[in-house]
Amino acid sequence: MVFAEGPFQSVEFLVTVGLLIAALLGGAVVIYVTDLWRKKQVAPPREGVESLSMYRSLYERGELSQPEYRVIRDRLAQQMKGGSAALAVAESAPDGAGESVGEASGANLDDSPTPPPEAPDKPPPIS
Repeated sequence: MVFAEGPFQSVEFLVTVGLLIAALLGGAVVIYVTDLWRKKQVAPPREGVESLSMYRSLYERGELSQPEYRVIRDRLAQQMKGGSAALAVAESAPDGAGESVGEASGANLDDSPTPPPEAPDKPPPIS
């Protein structure tokens, strides 16, 4: 008895199907990795409170100026609240009306005293 060779038994067909499956799996892996990368880029690097304390320590060490810290603080507060009302107020404010919403309202979101401004004329201590 001689069996006729069907299309599912030919080497070319099996190689073609194998390459197609490998290409589909490779594409799925690329899409999965790209999606993870995209979500990581969109997500904030830290949670709000941890991030605020990190920026506060940078400000206390003098690595951030007071206006920079206030802008960052207000943006983090807006993200924590999840609202866009503060952004709308900040965008509608005329130029020179304040650097940020928190500064204009005098709000101190972390309820800690602001450090005194550094005196620019005072020379650094000599060790």
